[in-house]
Amino acid sequence: MSVVQSSTSGLGSGTSVSDSFDSNVTAGSTLVAIALLAPNSVNITGISDDVNGAYTAIGTQEDGTAFTGQAYRFEGAASGATEVTASFSGSTAAVVLFIIELPDGVELDDFAYDTGSGTSASTGNMTTSEDNVDIVAGFSAGDATVSIEAGSGFTEIEAVTIVGDAVICEHDDTNSTGSNAATATLSGSTTWLAIGAAFKAAAVGGGGGARYGLTTLGVG
Repeated sequence: MSVVQSSTSGLGSGTSVSDSFDSNVTAGSTLVAIALLAPNSVNITGISDDVNGAYTAIGTQEDGTAFTGQAYRFEGAASGATEVTASFSGSTAAVVLFIIELPDGVELDDFAYDTGSGTSASTGNMTTSEDNVDIVAGFSAGDATVSIEAGSGFTEIEAVTIVGDAVICEHDDTNSTGSNAATATLSGSTTWLAIGAAFKAAAVGGGGGARYGLTTLGVG
């Protein structure tokens, strides 16, 4: 299983953030959205897109010291140009929205969220039911001087800097059945937030290459 495509959007103050995939979404694919925002007093009220409607929340919102976050999904998407929007209960100081397309026939297997401090971040273990899974995870750091790198075995989907803070999205499609966690490495000790979800292939389909890179997002 591989990431078909991804995109990232970020801003400072605002009550919503939107982003669009570069290419048309393939019919039947699974769309994943991870929102990471500050302050942690602001709630994510929902994520949706202009083709499929409302996404399903994965778990409940996880509050870290600086950031808060949650993942959402839509399984069995319709084809077409797709813009995804995350809405919030109040105005953010900073927010990043990662959107990821996974192949058709993919469904949620398990998820794990966690917070902590130090130079190593982890979502905590997810129990995966088969070998062919793809773990997608987002991490944020609570210190503007600290950078984040994808953990061992994981591939960076996109890394961004928003209002001086480092945020990363990563995935790993080589996990085995059992307990698996997404990890990230921080350049210095600080508080962190980790949001992770594992997806299994319910049917064969889709494919393609992810768009990777490092982006610094300006704040208007």
